[in-house]
Amino acid sequence: MSKTPRGVTLDQLSTFLLVAKTGTFTQTAKKLNVNQSTVSRTLQKLETFLGVRLFEREGNNLILSSAGLKIQAKAQAIADSVDSLIAEAREFQGCKTHGLRFASSVSFSRAISPFLVNALIGSIPDIATFSGNTPEVIGMLQKGFVDIAVATTSMAGFSEFTSRVLYREKYLLILPREVEHVISSKQELVEYASDHPCIQFHRQTQDWLHTSRVLRQLGVNNWTISLSTIESIIQLVEREKYWSLMPAVNIWGANRDLSKVTYKFLFGQQGYRTLYLLYREEYFRPIADEIASVVKIALEQELIPKFSKINLTLGTAVEWEGDSN
Repeated sequence: MSKTPRGVTLDQLSTFLLVAKTGTFTQTAKKLNVNQSTVSRTLQKLETFLGVRLFEREGNNLILSSAGLKIQAKAQAIADSVDSLIAEAREFQGCKTHGLRFASSVSFSRAISPFLVNALIGSIPDIATFSGNTPEVIGMLQKGFVDIAVATTSMAGFSEFTSRVLYREKYLLILPREVEHVISSKQELVEYASDHPCIQFHRQTQDWLHTSRVLRQLGVNNWTISLSTIESIIQLVEREKYWSLMPAVNIWGANRDLSKVTYKFLFGQQGYRTLYLLYREEYFRPIADEIASVVKIALEQELIPKFSKINLTLGTAVEWEGDSN
């Protein structure tokens, strides 16, 4: 009783494609480092399963039959897909074995990246972290300098990139402690701002664009000052001549005693910054999942409790998707 063939194997397809290329069993056997009878049996099994003759003899050479010509294109497409799958798997394994290149903002890098490195270093032995403003971080990702990035801009318009929301953070007013109980409404803030300039983060950043929009919503139209370091901004607010507006994690990343100033929400105005986790290749998804998990744990178990002790507003300014507070 003869056995029924179970199906087409990759070995059969690759042998078929190589015979089509070399034109002989002899050359195919040499390239595969097997004997001719193995090549012949492999090809015979494929022909038996498909129910067609794939080659015709022309002298000492084998040429594709009409059926073989049609099947060759499909077999090549399957082989190419398998090669692509193997390449992606190997690149992913290379990332897990050889390293990960990760970019984020300076504030995220200071506040959260240490938790990421500590959590991932066991499975990814070589992690390189880079920081910059949003255009710089996006540029690193687009040019292939980094594998995964966290930025305040979604790349949903670019089909080759995956963008997923990591978290949202509220913009907070940063005020001198002496006015903590003086400013309790939007109108009082507008009056205070008429004599006290607002310090914004550097103009070449997304933060400057975001804070400018929030200031317009608040009705603050007087002149502002632009600085490039968060530490300098908070230090100037401490001197009681200025005030500022920043998202929570920017404040957390400042290398300052954050208890010397006070923080308030925006008096009913909507001011949020969304952080996106960005990557190009799908094989980075498992690592992206791990990064998202580590970030949430770091925020919930370490950073939010820490900054809530300094100021309750400061510690309750991060939201996950679905939060309503």
